[in-house]
Amino acid sequence: MIKAHLFEAWEDIPRFRIKRGQTLAHVYSDRNVAELMMWARQNGVSAAWFQRHARMPHFDLWGSRLRLTKGLSRVTDREMVRDMKVLAERKRAKAAVRTGGPR
Repeated sequence: MIKAHLFEAWEDIPRFRIKRGQTLAHVYSDRNVAELMMWARQNGVSAAWFQRHARMPHFDLWGSRLRLTKGLSRVTDREMVRDMKVLAERKRAKAAVRTGGPR
């Protein structure tokens, strides 16, 4: 499922014209990156906005792009952290299968 975590910028980010307190969104999949990339293509989201973080690959959206979060499952900080833990556990399990043991 594609999810959106809305939050406020904690500082100005001049190169993106983001002001402290402005609403931003992390958009991510609780399943896999392929699902997220399909959502991005379907919604005209540029691959340049993708953040390939090991703990939570996601897109950063702000300004008029926040409209793309309409209809997505909105999550709290706590729910996003829970999803990050689940994804990390899936990665560990997948790596263990590939290597023949736990990591």
